Amino acid sequence: MADQYNENDRMIIHRFSWCDILIIISLLCGIFLTFPALRTLSPGTVQIFKDNQIIAEYPINQNRVFDVQGKKGIMEVRIQDNMVSVISSTCPHQICARQGKISKPYNQIVCIPNHVLITISTKKDEMLDAVSR
Repeated sequence: MADQYNENDRMIIHRFSWCDILIIISLLCGIFLTFPALRTLSPGTVQIFKDNQIIAEYPINQNRVFDVQGKKGIMEVRIQDNMVSVISSTCPHQICARQGKISKPYNQIVCIPNHVLITISTKKDEMLDAVSR
């Protein structure tokens, strides 16, 4: 709604209607109810994909260091303290190694030159219906 001006050229403030307030309250409720549902998901396994095929799966609660053979060479991956990170890679820009550690379900580390995707999945009994980005 356009702002209105009176005779003295002072702007009259547009007030919220009850519909505006109802929409704002419902949006805030939806936001605040979604976050606790996402936090209840606990990480279960680390999945390693190469060219869209799963090549390895490890539990996230067991510390280990392992190598992944990519298209350009070997990547060294570490699982430690329920977090996953790439220690070193043979890709030119090292973006996958600079991404840091991931620890939450559905987080990902991607190495495009090596065609490798590392993702954290939830435990088998906990699943989301959909993920939107």
